[in-house]
Amino acid sequence: MIDDVAIVPLAPAALPLLANVADDVFDEPINETRAAIWAGAAHHIGALAVHDGVVIGQIRGYLQCHPDGDPQAMVDNLGVAPAFHRQGIATQLWAGFTSEAKRAGATAIYVLTDPDNAIATQFYASLKMRRSRAVLFEAALTSAIKSARSRCASQCGTWRRKMPRPSPPEPFPVITSTMRKRA
Repeated sequence: MIDDVAIVPLAPAALPLLANVADDVFDEPINETRAAIWAGAAHHIGALAVHDGVVIGQIRGYLQCHPDGDPQAMVDNLGVAPAFHRQGIATQLWAGFTSEAKRAGATAIYVLTDPDNAIATQFYASLKMRRSRAVLFEAALTSAIKSARSRCASQCGTWRRKMPRPSPPEPFPVITSTMRKRA
């Protein structure tokens, strides 16, 4: 276990750290523009594990706010450089993430991983997380559009090339209140 690891919130001020990332911490190369957008979004939660100026781990997720229930946290990605596996890095990142999620009001936390990812499934089981029987459906948006067009063409005989654009939604009204001090 290494002692000199800093867990740094993945916020705009931490973006320069992404210039020096160990292999296999992220799934793809960092895109500076997308990273800045991600780090600046209020509902995103993330942290970096930094050792000797190098990012050796990361956790990213978001807070889901529901109109009909309590906020929930969703971990989108957790990665640690292979040379630092089983040294407590993921546990430190997880603790930071869950602490921030609780502070933001989340009452539950979810994470999705491939059932064949033994390292991840063992890690989440060690946290006493309950394995769900949920089913994930996914499709690339371009494939979904082609599929929808094909389905519509076969059922309806034609496909409208240009769908009318819906008018933009009305902005939410700004509600302000003034509190009066009791004398």
